[in-house]
Amino acid sequence: IWCLLELQTTQSTKWMTLYFLKVKEQIQNILIWFSLLIYRYAITTFVTLSIVGYIINQTELGLGMKAFAEDQDAAKLMGIKESTVSIWTGVLSALVGGVTGIVFAPVLFLQQDYMNIIFIKGFVAAILGGFLSLSGGVAGGLLLGELEAFTIKWAPREFAAALPVVIVFIVLLIRPHGLFTREKGHERV
Repeated sequence: IWCLLELQTTQSTKWMTLYFLKVKEQIQNILIWFSLLIYRYAITTFVTLSIVGYIINQTELGLGMKAFAEDQDAAKLMGIKESTVSIWTGVLSALVGGVTGIVFAPVLFLQQDYMNIIFIKGFVAAILGGFLSLSGGVAGGLLLGELEAFTIKWAPREFAAALPVVIVFIVLLIRPHGLFTREKGHERV
């Protein structure tokens, strides 16, 4: 009987060891998949921001977009066609939105409102960085991510959920034009 119990214990131990090795292997595969996913996000974000930054800062179309953002009447007087700038701004926005949807769809799963959180966080990042600065928006997004990570670690869950609203309120009170843009001075002529 002792040998039989010892044999059963040894077999169950082997079975448990094999089971835990398989679970450990599955967990490692999931972690590798997530790390590759993070690299995919980082590379896609970098490439997309580089292309958008190049278009806005280095091309005539981008100069026209900046001019229309600053003063539409002055841009029209300078000979920039409003229809061209509007069409290409819409196309660029749709492309960036499409890339974002393609990248996040496998993680967030397709639902009717699956991008709401990302839109809210993007809006808060734009408020933090300033609406007129592409690099300020990126810095605002990084700052928001760090603040959220800190809040999730150290604050109650209810405050972590309300953090974007609190940030928008504080930033709009202190610097309504954003943290990374300069306030335009109004000159009197």
